[in-house]
Amino acid sequence: MEWSAVTRIPCKISLYERETYFREGWADFVGTMGPRALLQLHPLALLLIKPDGLAAGKAPAIMDFVCKNDFSIVAATFINLTRLHSRELWRHQLACATLDRLAANDLVHRGQALLLILRDTTNQALPGSVRLSELKGCSDLKLQPPLCLRRVIGQPNRIFSYFHVSDEPADFIRELGIILEPEARKQVLLTVAGNTAMNVDDLLESVVSDDLIFDKTASLTRLRAALHRCIQNGCTDSRTLDTVSAAIERMTAGEPIAWCTLELALKAADIQLDRWDKALLAASFITYDEPPWEKAIGAVDPELWRSDIDFPTKCQPS
Repeated sequence: MEWSAVTRIPCKISLYERETYFREGWADFVGTMGPRALLQLHPLALLLIKPDGLAAGKAPAIMDFVCKNDFSIVAATFINLTRLHSRELWRHQLACATLDRLAANDLVHRGQALLLILRDTTNQALPGSVRLSELKGCSDLKLQPPLCLRRVIGQPNRIFSYFHVSDEPADFIRELGIILEPEARKQVLLTVAGNTAMNVDDLLESVVSDDLIFDKTASLTRLRAALHRCIQNGCTDSRTLDTVSAAIERMTAGEPIAWCTLELALKAADIQLDRWDKALLAASFITYDEPPWEKAIGAVDPELWRSDIDFPTKCQPS
């Protein structure tokens, strides 16, 4: 493996070189593309429209953005995204996550998702996955440039990001190994090898969305109403009701809550709330990270791909 052709983050080598997902993904990619596999990989990018993105009707805006930025869609398939998929996709980023954030992820990242394989048509030296990662914008809403994809589609918070992209060619390979079962992966790669752009309008016709508007204020209002119904129906567990009431007060004041504690209280009181309302409240009012823990792999700096710096092939011992 010519690691400098697939990553500019040295620690990915140690993490990926014996990882099952990467090894299987790379074996299938080489098996389909042949000896020119690295050249075939260079312009490719992976984009996953997540369940929240489909539910919010963001697929048309996302596809329009990538096409206007000179990417063609060369393969697409619907998948059933599960808790295990999301845990493995972000395995190396979740070391710093609070348990509340993991619970919020579980609410958001399950259900139908749309996997798109894109090809960069600009013939740049920059890999397609790296260029798309740069175009998507930062996960921090305050740092997003006006024309990035995250800003264009109105991402409300870090968890409700609506889509995911592979950051580098190495991630493209690894994530194919996670998201797709072997036969589905091979079929997608055969489609990619055919090098035929898909008709975006035909693809959009196959997308079913709820066109939901995610509004945390409206979700909080519905939680208040659900608590009121619970009390009217004779719920007398004062301790549980106090837990829910206190959480509502904190959210109303814009303060963080302990989501896992609130979720247990909602179940105990049999307070019924829509899955997306729960997901949005969890994602909007939790503490995301536990200091001093940090991600094992951080964001990719595209400038590392534009420069001619010496690239180490192994991580240095810590």
